Amino acid sequence: GVGGGAGGVKVIIVADGVKVRPSSKFRAGVVTGEDAARYRHYLARVHHLTRTPGSSLHGAELVALDQRHGFAHALRRGLMRVSTPFVLVAQHDRSFVRTMDVEHIIDVMEQINTTAVTAQAAAAAAAVEAAAGGAV
Repeated sequence: GVGGGAGGVKVIIVADGVKVRPSSKFRAGVVTGEDAARYRHYLARVHHLTRTPGSSLHGAELVALDQRHGFAHALRRGLMRVSTPFVLVAQHDRSFVRTMDVEHIIDVMEQINTTAVTAQAAAAAAAVEAAAGGAV
């Protein structure tokens, strides 16, 4: 499963809540009572798959929000559950159309981050030295 996959990858599925109204506007998170019932059933099936050995979702954590938050706030709820320096956000309605070497991408981001931290430290040291009139 994904939750205990290679490299200790943690998968978090955030399911935004909905607003129940007389007519549905799915992209806005507005649904009828009937559509809300179908969504709850779907989330129950997803939850079951996160606990089913052999499922592609086994080991993932499902975070089903009670209220409609919208993409940014729902994403924030998911991010509150991680402690890693990098995350991959994959929206349900977007597809990866090419394979990618995620490990290489992370290596490059780590190198850039290390370079940026080193540059910031050097700039801070230079600023301290300049403020002290070169007496550091």
